[in-house]
Amino acid sequence: MACLTTVVSDKDLVFIDGLGDFFVLNTFNSYIQRYFNNQEIEKLDSFKLTSHVFKHSHVSLLAELSFHIREIMERVGHSDEKTTIQIYTHVTEKMKQNSFEKL
Repeated sequence: MACLTTVVSDKDLVFIDGLGDFFVLNTFNSYIQRYFNNQEIEKLDSFKLTSHVFKHSHVSLLAELSFHIREIMERVGHSDEKTTIQIYTHVTEKMKQNSFEKL
């Protein structure tokens, strides 16, 4: 990890293993997929849970909480708001409910 210290600082790590090292993305994704598969919930056969799904969920929940688009972009490292809005922001049930109540 010594060669990575100039690229990745400890404050940039979100998930670490038992030794304090960062997770390789594929390893992390296989852990969460295995955990997800073992849960007693209804699942679509084609659904694959990955860290990227969390990014979509995070952006959508921040939008639901009325965070400013620039705050969201900064949090997830986007430079183009079109990417954040058109690809990562999904309409949640709470957003639909709030819109309905406004009518």
